[in-house]
Amino acid sequence: MNETYYGVTYYTRPKRGLLEKVYGEPVSWVLGIFSIAFAFLGIDMFHVDAYMNLYNDGLLAGLIVGMVIHESAHKYAGRKNGCVSMYVTTTWGVLVTLASGFFPVKLLIPGYTSIACFYRLTSKGEFEISSWGPLTNIILAFIGIIVYRLGVYPLFTLGFTGINVWLALFNLLPIPPLDGWKMMKTNITAWGIMFAVTIVLFSLI
Repeated sequence: MNETYYGVTYYTRPKRGLLEKVYGEPVSWVLGIFSIAFAFLGIDMFHVDAYMNLYNDGLLAGLIVGMVIHESAHKYAGRKNGCVSMYVTTTWGVLVTLASGFFPVKLLIPGYTSIACFYRLTSKGEFEISSWGPLTNIILAFIGIIVYRLGVYPLFTLGFTGINVWLALFNLLPIPPLDGWKMMKTNITAWGIMFAVTIVLFSLI
């Protein structure tokens, strides 16, 4: 997920309250990865036995790798289009993600990629920034399916692939503020193709 601002930078935005406080890099990467791991495993993340299930290990690895590469793709797409970008977390986002570790429903929303542009982007630029994130998850899922079909660590690979398909599918939903909403507004055809590819990948796992 990404959030784009025009005519300002992250450093010139108004001050926020404690729960809305924004943390920059590299702190945000540490907070984001830790909170997601805790949301997935809960207090079991501190027990060695929690890492003895190959399928669950694949889910966790896929979730962390998928999140890091997804947000990094948004970040570099923003810079490619001449904007200032970084991965940031918010206090409330980290707390909600951590709290979900105690419940069946997981809310993995520790942060997002903040992109500050000094000029209005073209539709192509906006689409690139929004699409590169879920595109990385599609690529990871595609590679995962090939490795799974080859029979290499099938349980681990199945978990890794499944979570990346889910990440791609969720982020491609045409609901604000998800990537799919911005993609659909700037290039509905390309968005539709990516969404259809994700559905096909989902059917293959």
